[in-house]
Amino acid sequence: MFQINKLIVIVSSSLIGILLIILGLDYGKIDLLISEMYVNRQSIFGIFIEDYGETPGWMIGIITAVLPRLKKIELTGIINAVSVIVPVVSISVLFYLHSLSIFLVILSITIILILLINRIELSDEVVVNFNKLTLSMLIFIPGVIVGTMKLFWGRVRYRHLDDNFTPWYKINGITGNQSFPSGHTAMGIMVFPLFIIINSMKIQDNLKLLLKIILIIWSIAVAIGRVIIGAHYATDVLFSVYLGIVGYIYFSDKLIKK
Repeated sequence: MFQINKLIVIVSSSLIGILLIILGLDYGKIDLLISEMYVNRQSIFGIFIEDYGETPGWMIGIITAVLPRLKKIELTGIINAVSVIVPVVSISVLFYLHSLSIFLVILSITIILILLINRIELSDEVVVNFNKLTLSMLIFIPGVIVGTMKLFWGRVRYRHLDDNFTPWYKINGITGNQSFPSGHTAMGIMVFPLFIIINSMKIQDNLKLLLKIILIIWSIAVAIGRVIIGAHYATDVLFSVYLGIVGYIYFSDKLIKK
């Protein structure tokens, strides 16, 4: 499994690295051109992704913290502490992002999902692995890495662009602009830990594959939607996809018991 994961990292890193280099040529002219060609501020799809692209990631943050307690699994040390903090933060963010009525609908859906997942025959090991992987990814990918890079990269978003465009590789410092990398895209990839749950479900393999493809399509849709609405350039979302893939595989290998 480690060799397969290592191969995925190498291949994805190479492909995304090549794309980043190409899009960075001539001071990022191709990167800018993509936005000029495809941005549509009135896009219903883009608006939907802007409003709800991060929502599933925060919902999973709540699920992964509550599920062990429903299963009566004792968490210890820092994992237990983080499992208390994460649902509070997730609920607070969802409340901030949405109107009260939408927030209540999302919270209701989250509770239903928790109850449905709780009915699945999952071993304690699977639940703990899901918990560790989700919390680690949530904290380090969208949280520490993307959050810090956004702050110090200072890249202006396309929709706020005047004459201050910079290529993805230029560090501008703290400017108040936070285009690079994409936080929505990083949160979109937070659905990947659900693969652990899907793998443990007693359903046909082709159905498992279908569920995984749906999750991957969602992640891709979030990335595309952020470019279409003008919130990010192609390089912003590509870099977050890279972080998400590498982070998922790294934490899987380090934390999940084989």
